[in-house]
Amino acid sequence: MTSTPDLVVSYVRGHVGFLTLNRTAKRNAVNLDMARAIADVMTDFESDANVLVIVISANGPAFCAGQDLQALANGEPEAFIVGQGWAGLTARTAATPVIAAIEGPAFGGGFEIALACDMVVASMGASFALPEVRKMSSSLRHVSLRGLYEGLR
Repeated sequence: MTSTPDLVVSYVRGHVGFLTLNRTAKRNAVNLDMARAIADVMTDFESDANVLVIVISANGPAFCAGQDLQALANGEPEAFIVGQGWAGLTARTAATPVIAAIEGPAFGGGFEIALACDMVVASMGASFALPEVRKMSSSLRHVSLRGLYEGLR
């Protein structure tokens, strides 16, 4: 399959496509290049009839710290891929089931990746947070979470 050093690692074993976030120096924070790499791997997996399920995991102590804020501060656009969503994942509509295998923190966009998956398997050491909701820095994300909250009530 595809491998993009320092960003994601991917391979197929049997009927399972594995995508591993691999930007450990940045706690797997997603920048635009990483989002493109994720989107490319997901497209490869979804077009492979042999892949019946996709598992997303991460190397390092964190699953994903969300958006790479340093990249944003340096003028890079948000890690959003048109038609595929944030990190190339959050707006995908493919039929292939996606499982998030989470160890460590999944904060901000990392939690959004988990929410975009069909199933989440989390270790006892996993933690989840949406700090932008508390800070109200992203009204779009706040509105979508408000809708989720209202739907659950």
